[in-house]
Amino acid sequence: MTKVIKKSLAGQEDILFGEGTVNQARGEGNYAISKVRLVYPVNSVAELDALDPTKFPKAALYTSGVVTLYEYDADTDTYVAQGPDIVVLTSGQFDVQFQANISKLSTTGLRVSGRRLLEGVDYAKVTESRVLLNSSYPAGTRIINEG
Repeated sequence: MTKVIKKSLAGQEDILFGEGTVNQARGEGNYAISKVRLVYPVNSVAELDALDPTKFPKAALYTSGVVTLYEYDADTDTYVAQGPDIVVLTSGQFDVQFQANISKLSTTGLRVSGRRLLEGVDYAKVTESRVLLNSSYPAGTRIINEG
């Protein structure tokens, strides 16, 4: 006898998210099933705090064109910011606000040759985390703060 299960829709509840493997009994056998790894996108700190870290140990917070990567730290029971601060520019944007203090800035994008930006030449520092660009870049250009 063959069982046929038809399902027309699937949601994230149907998928095993996280890192590593789990053993599952399927039919007559026991199998090691790999969890689906992903960086979960969130739009606010409240959404980030509401995530289940066993399912989503990595997240990306999108706020005002800034993407900040986070990784869950079990010792502190919080998500901790990781890596560079990236702002995706809109058309005609000169004012750029970062999450962290500015150290080294560079550009990347489809119509931009990636290069380091120089203070006083390419931008003026307004605060420790905000700059004004001296010229505009195409929409979609990424300004990377390697903070």
